[in-house]
Amino acid sequence: MAIYEILASSTSEIQGITCFIIQLFIAEAMFFFHLKKRKRFWLRLLVGGTACLLLGVTLPIIIGQYISGIRTFIVLVFMQLYMWFCFRRSFLDILFCTIGAFTVQNLGSNIQVLICIVTKTSFKMLSTEMVIGFTIVYIICYLTCAAKIKNFPNISQNRVRVLWVAIISLCVCWLLQSWLISEKLDMVMACRVPFVFCCILSLFMQFGLLEQSRLNEENLALEQLIKENAKQYELSKKTVEIINMKCHDLKHRILELEQAGNADHGQLEEIRKAVDIYDGLAKTGCQPLDIILSEKNLLCEKYQIKFSYMIDGEKLTGIKSGDIAAIFGNALDNAIECAAELPVEKRIISLIGYARQDVMGIHIENYCEDELEFRNGLPVSTKGDDNYHGFGMKSIQYVVEKYGGNLVANLEEKIFSVDIIFPVLD
Repeated sequence: MAIYEILASSTSEIQGITCFIIQLFIAEAMFFFHLKKRKRFWLRLLVGGTACLLLGVTLPIIIGQYISGIRTFIVLVFMQLYMWFCFRRSFLDILFCTIGAFTVQNLGSNIQVLICIVTKTSFKMLSTEMVIGFTIVYIICYLTCAAKIKNFPNISQNRVRVLWVAIISLCVCWLLQSWLISEKLDMVMACRVPFVFCCILSLFMQFGLLEQSRLNEENLALEQLIKENAKQYELSKKTVEIINMKCHDLKHRILELEQAGNADHGQLEEIRKAVDIYDGLAKTGCQPLDIILSEKNLLCEKYQIKFSYMIDGEKLTGIKSGDIAAIFGNALDNAIECAAELPVEKRIISLIGYARQDVMGIHIENYCEDELEFRNGLPVSTKGDDNYHGFGMKSIQYVVEKYGGNLVANLEEKIFSVDIIFPVLD
């Protein structure tokens, strides 16, 4: 039989596949909306979409004359190539998103059938039931699954387990549903309801594992950052101790020169003032905090920042030195970085620590003229890529929560503040 005769005798099948592919186009758009596009994207989208639609409709019908049950697989292949042709991501990342789109479309189709069964109407590819079912499913799936894709610059990297779960889930749904249709049980509610739960479970496994993988990687990065903070603290400790020893020696030398009477007293006074800057070791009752505050005070002198602090460090004795460095070092580094870009009169940083009964509170604030975006209670990095920057605030939150505390960041009337509260530890 000629190809055109096969197609001419398959009008209803052509309509069904066309509707199926259009539903997939919409689902794919949900998952690929945030991804980086290739050059000449709109041309690629138009040409590739036309080719995908034509081949996706005709080839399954033609091949179906000889091999049955592979329509979904053929369309999957064309969709995968189409998305890879349009978007600049790895082939496996594209596959992950394509599988997600197929699962969402499958869920929408099952919901449509259930609506038809409940309302006792006949199933039609284009109907009010289809519009209602797919609209509800697509909106919910976008908010709970597809919108998260933008948080993953590399979905498949080091996440082979997640990709395999997605592939196996799709294959199971595809094979079981093909069997359902072949046995003419596709309009039985008792058979369709399990498939709805199967699709939902598949999406939750696919994106739940992805989110869990991201959290594990982030926690590892935070732990590494805290270790680096601890190493930096030890280095700062040695540096500050050496500086104070040298300053102490210089003060004795200045005193000797004054007593000898053979030096200019004005110049010696200027030298003494300069030495006093470096000899001003903070004394809060907590040595790690003293080292951090002394180091940051020198940075503030460099950038002409007015830095004031008042805190009882003895209440921090139950916290490890590396964790103290992570909390105060990162918080003050962020404040200094922000203040250094402001006019001199606005370069002000304030740190206040207070204790009430068994609770320790810390309040740090500084001027901030940037418009910050907050996500999950923390400001999003302004460095252009919040997947690799912004770990400073996350590490503070991570450490604070480790000690049973809580962190709140806020920007109000151009004052950025960080409030930390945790129980006093012995």
